[in-house]
Amino acid sequence: MSTYKEFKNTDGILITPQQASQLDDYKEIAFENNRIKKSINYWDKEVQNIDIYIYPDEDLNTELSKLDNNLTYTIAKDLEIINGYKVWKFYEYKNGVLGPLILTEVIDINNRCVAYKSEESSVSIRKVYYLEGKHVVNVEEELDFVYEEDDEIFFDFENGNLTINVSHNVAEGNFTNINLFYGTYYERLPFMTPEILAYFTNPEPLVPPMQL
Repeated sequence: MSTYKEFKNTDGILITPQQASQLDDYKEIAFENNRIKKSINYWDKEVQNIDIYIYPDEDLNTELSKLDNNLTYTIAKDLEIINGYKVWKFYEYKNGVLGPLILTEVIDINNRCVAYKSEESSVSIRKVYYLEGKHVVNVEEELDFVYEEDDEIFFDFENGNLTINVSHNVAEGNFTNINLFYGTYYERLPFMTPEILAYFTNPEPLVPPMQL
């Protein structure tokens, strides 16, 4: 069995163990046989939460029996592969008891979360359009740039209402009107097809029907 760990800062960027040791807030991710098995979030150098991943070829009760009943975990299980995306269901595990579903998460081939649905108190959905590495060339408008590592657009649904938050190196903005958002940014988003726009501006389906 091969095991290794990765460390990420709060922006989700890979860092070295030495860099992590100098931070108060970071994530430690443990892998077994190239599959994520545990994710620990640290806040002020203290453990904030622990996610444990249990795969369909593993026995749930056996894996749960390995955990410390004095700690609270989030258990990821019921893995499905839909349209090439990994879909995980997350449940609270506390005092040896597995609780109800609290979160559904959709992961792309680059291990990025492209969508999640929280069901802890009220249902909320977030979809993330990653812009990193996308090159925009528009001679007529004299646009020529490449999106940077943490450039992204967030589509948040709360009580049926959509908020779009644009965060990138060229411009930022916050919108509740789809037409205003697209009218403002369409020249900088030539790769956002009508199908992709429709996916991100509607709460369902949670799993993209296309590769983003």
